Amino acid sequence: MHTQIVFHTKYNRNMLKGEIQRRAMKIIYDILRENGCSEIAIGVYPNHVRLLFAYPPTLAIAKLMGRVKGKSSYLLRKEFPELEKQCPKALWAPKYGMVY
Repeated sequence: MHTQIVFHTKYNRNMLKGEIQRRAMKIIYDILRENGCSEIAIGVYPNHVRLLFAYPPTLAIAKLMGRVKGKSSYLLRKEFPELEKQCPKALWAPKYGMVY
């Protein structure tokens, strides 16, 4: 099954630039691969992320997105202290959009 997902940074801030942008792409790619996703295309923009990927039908998208957003937020805020200052509790807005 294929899907496209878009999610934004908290308060729609332009925080994903330069090294943070590259690291976010790598982290998200690794999380998707760990969860059995394939045909992955990732676009990381200053204030949002676009994902296009194929996933196994046994995998719940809500669970996958919880893993992607939770782990990437934790790792990025740990590696880049400036993100921790701007968004102390979470890097991502709580919602996401999806198209099958």
